[in-house]
Amino acid sequence: MARRPRRTCASYAQKYHSAPAGTMAHCLRTLAGYLTPPQTYELCKTAKAFHVNENGVPRATRALRVSLEQSLARVLKARGVSPGAVDFKALVDADGRPGALIAGSTMVQCVLGTVWYGYEDRASPDSLGQWTDAGSAEARGIYKIDVDVFTTASAAPAVRSQLCGSGLTLSCVGLEGDGGYLDNGNGLTGKALEFQVHHTEGYSLTPEQGYKYDSYDSEDEAFSLTQARAWASGATESLYRHTVCMPAEREGMYTYLRDWDAPEYRIRGAAAAAALSYDWRLEGSKLVDLVVARTDVADARDLLASCDLDICKSSFDGKVFRIIDPHRAFRGETGLDPQRSKLMAAFADKLLEKDPPKKNDIGFGDNTYTPEATWDAICHVLNTHEEDHPDWDEDFVPSWETDWGGPQTMYHHNWFAKLFLRQEKYRERGVLIDAPPNFATVAERIDVECIWR
Repeated sequence: MARRPRRTCASYAQKYHSAPAGTMAHCLRTLAGYLTPPQTYELCKTAKAFHVNENGVPRATRALRVSLEQSLARVLKARGVSPGAVDFKALVDADGRPGALIAGSTMVQCVLGTVWYGYEDRASPDSLGQWTDAGSAEARGIYKIDVDVFTTASAAPAVRSQLCGSGLTLSCVGLEGDGGYLDNGNGLTGKALEFQVHHTEGYSLTPEQGYKYDSYDSEDEAFSLTQARAWASGATESLYRHTVCMPAEREGMYTYLRDWDAPEYRIRGAAAAAALSYDWRLEGSKLVDLVVARTDVADARDLLASCDLDICKSSFDGKVFRIIDPHRAFRGETGLDPQRSKLMAAFADKLLEKDPPKKNDIGFGDNTYTPEATWDAICHVLNTHEEDHPDWDEDFVPSWETDWGGPQTMYHHNWFAKLFLRQEKYRERGVLIDAPPNFATVAERIDVECIWR
């Protein structure tokens, strides 16, 4: 092979070797696209040159962003959600306050560079239970870990339009949609109880035109996008039903949906944007939880105060990745929110003063704490109002005289159970959590109870 002319080699040298710093930064970002965020983080610690600023931003920071973007795209792809659906950069105001962001388990997977499917989540309202065949697991597992989106009330219309314009359809509103969505206090219900939250909405993937919900039901009406868009105008009525209708079933829901009919809370999209679609028959495949704040919340980050694990507060608003305690997060470690940890510690200490009921001769009791057994501990920690406590109904004050078998006590029990089971779930997925040993003990001895209606 003939040797290149010297002038050509000289021009190559001038192009590349005279600017080694630029070449290094480019190579680092390229490599980061193939590495997980923890791997990129470790790589960036190996040389001081990776921390040199370029246009005011360290090279390592740029590389980490590339890695995080790729990781987030993989997590969303596994859920069937496009990255554009959760890109809320247009909703960040001039002061840098995000109107909407993505956080929770989706961002934990993004930070760790992994994808979870949730088969081990025994606190999930859609847990596999008796369905153990591979077909059911593969069909339902994708919906076990939802994508959590947090938004202010003012930004909510734009967020809804963006979700519906990206292949999603509204499938449940508040705590109960037209189809009767009502979990055991550990799904949308649990999110709606946090003190800065007004209500929650669930979104599912929009099926193809003509999709049959039940192939065995000849009278089952096929999905129609035109019909779903027409139904969207009545989605706010689900908030009304949650507040007013079916008083017997509503008893014990322990939350009152304030100002459900106020203009700022109406279920509507942004003007001149994608039309909303709403079909309650899709609620069984819900995969995006939209948490809508009260009107006094101007920054979507304020909604993350209720997250008990610091790593779950990591977020992305379309412009900025915010990783809480990144040095620990990229190692798969996390601390606990101080206020929520204090609440859980008081509950655990009181609960473990007594052993759980054991199995008797006729099979009742299984060494787990029942709502009856946890009620004393619940009353112990909830007798006084604290900012970090859930937003219980003002007319319902936990007391030792309350019927432990009523719906109120069941929801209280499940809300606390989910706190401990969530931490155990993250431990099983490899996250190291700074928590007292008795938190794991409670998680082993408590379960979410099914509330029969």
